[in-house]
Amino acid sequence: MEYPIENVTIIFNVKNMGWSNFDYSGSKEGAFILMNYYVERLGKLFFINMGWIFSTLYKIGKSWIDPETQTKFFFLKSNFLDTLKQYIDEDSIPKSLGGKFPDPKPIPKKKKTKKQLQEEKEKKEKEKKEKEKKEKEEKVNTNQKSKSFSSDKDNKHDSDDDSDDFESMQSDDEK
Repeated sequence: MEYPIENVTIIFNVKNMGWSNFDYSGSKEGAFILMNYYVERLGKLFFINMGWIFSTLYKIGKSWIDPETQTKFFFLKSNFLDTLKQYIDEDSIPKSLGGKFPDPKPIPKKKKTKKQLQEEKEKKEKEKKEKEKKEKEEKVNTNQKSKSFSSDKDNKHDSDDDSDDFESMQSDDEK
């Protein structure tokens, strides 16, 4: 009979973590979930290959973490294997970290078929043509408005001339 898992041990490799790839809000949410929904499930949390950047980030986020939960955290630099072996069976430590457990295989990206690639190409071309057509229409509309404006201006000027003629005609009639 198998017994249910009561505690979880997490190994978090922060070797290549920096400011550019640190998810501030995700880390805060993760800490919240662990503390509020799995509060007694966390056995140990090992942060390995810890550098100064992660140390600084932890100091910033430490206030979100319950002091009792913080006692379950271990911060280890590059010489972490002996410490891990004190708490985790070597058969359960991934090979990439010096243990015997097979490393998980990355999930391969699904390749697109020729048909999918062709459809994407056609869609991009169609979008490009529609954009060009729209830009051309906008340019034509802008030119028409510009011509209309100058035409209105010319008409206004002509009507002003007519009124002058009318005034001059009145003057002639009165004489």
